Amino acid sequence: MVKSNDRPLKPRELALLRHVALYRLTLRDVVARHFPPDATPLSDGQAWNDRKSAAGTILNRLIKEGFLNHHHQQSADFPPLPGNVPYFTLSLQGAHEIGTSEERAEIPGKRVFGPAALGLHLAALWHATMYQQPRHRLEPAELFQLFEKHNSFVNVPHCIAREDHGYRINRIYVVSRRAAGIMSALRRKISQLTNIAAVRPWVTGRDFGIVVLAPDADYCQDIQNLIARAKLNEEIELSVGLGPAPETIRDALNKQNER
Repeated sequence: MVKSNDRPLKPRELALLRHVALYRLTLRDVVARHFPPDATPLSDGQAWNDRKSAAGTILNRLIKEGFLNHHHQQSADFPPLPGNVPYFTLSLQGAHEIGTSEERAEIPGKRVFGPAALGLHLAALWHATMYQQPRHRLEPAELFQLFEKHNSFVNVPHCIAREDHGYRINRIYVVSRRAAGIMSALRRKISQLTNIAAVRPWVTGRDFGIVVLAPDADYCQDIQNLIARAKLNEEIELSVGLGPAPETIRDALNKQNER
């Protein structure tokens, strides 16, 4: 394995490592979308294939040099997602290279993402990176600066997005088809959010909301219908979006690439 100081990393490589640290993981399709070697448009089919090839090149280089972990079928330490979908996480060496917390890294035999964390980070990654509308996951420190120190800012992903009126911060709530009592849980989450004094004016001004991420399009529609019947949008800005689970990620990627 090459040591990190054997060659200086290029700006694109460092940006990719910071991206993985922020989202805790990434996919090859995400890298192809957001870290292209040039400005080729996504609408060009051949250009998209070129982007995916370039994504594979930069990912393989960072894996070989020890900055990223590669979750794939042949790995005993880092298995892939269901359907043999590979993904990538930060290594301890990668965390040291960009000066981020070691807690953002996966270490074989010591610290890897459990099923709940994996599902949460995967859905948040998709929400922020797989649409034309730009979204950005916020660090806890950024939320502390805007509001106050609160445990939920550390444990729950938040994204900022440009809306028609300006910007909105959304707290991410990931649900699965196995979950029961979705509406009761959502009401509790609304109450928890509005009980944070510094956040309450933002909620009233519709500048802070909740986005519910569901694993497939049919479930998204079911949840939208439930929210409409309960009139929960009168209390807070609520939206519903796709947030693939590990079990549905391959189907989501296939559908995305058909567009």
